Amino acid sequence: MSYVLSRTDDLDQRDRRLKIAIAEAIAAFEQSGRMGDAALVYARHGFPICPLTINKLPIPKRDPDPTGQYPEGIPGTGGVYKATTDPIIITAWWRRHPKALIGLPTGSRTGIWAIDADTAIDHTQESVTAWQALLLQHETLVTRQHLSSTGGLHVIFNWYPDQPIGFLVRICISSTNNWSRVNA
Repeated sequence: MSYVLSRTDDLDQRDRRLKIAIAEAIAAFEQSGRMGDAALVYARHGFPICPLTINKLPIPKRDPDPTGQYPEGIPGTGGVYKATTDPIIITAWWRRHPKALIGLPTGSRTGIWAIDADTAIDHTQESVTAWQALLLQHETLVTRQHLSSTGGLHVIFNWYPDQPIGFLVRICISSTNNWSRVNA
């Protein structure tokens, strides 16, 4: 079951569904030690997912281009475009890639968008400082956030198709047809 969210959706229901999915995914991972079990929990709650490499790159490849025009595959057919709630596909992905991280598409398919503020560890640019400076200039944010494996922040927001999202220098914003790594 996949949800496409609109402005009229009950935010409390969407937020509850995400919170429950996160809590159950964490419990599933803690019980089994398998990220694939956590991925299946997100899917059961209607959140399409795709596997990511340890470097946070989507694993599903683009569809081959029979014309040869796109040697790397047809644009818009791989990665987050293949995110699914289908338990058979998810199980097969994690059988082939048991250490894969979980990627969650941002935008209309999930109703969220994310800011990824990185630390200097394993990243070319540190952006946690810029994010913290920006927060000091504005009211306190009430939203969900997760620590990344290197101590950076993934800050999760509700996504609305009628409110365009701008981009800030040095802070990665995942808004539409992108992904955000979710913790299990």
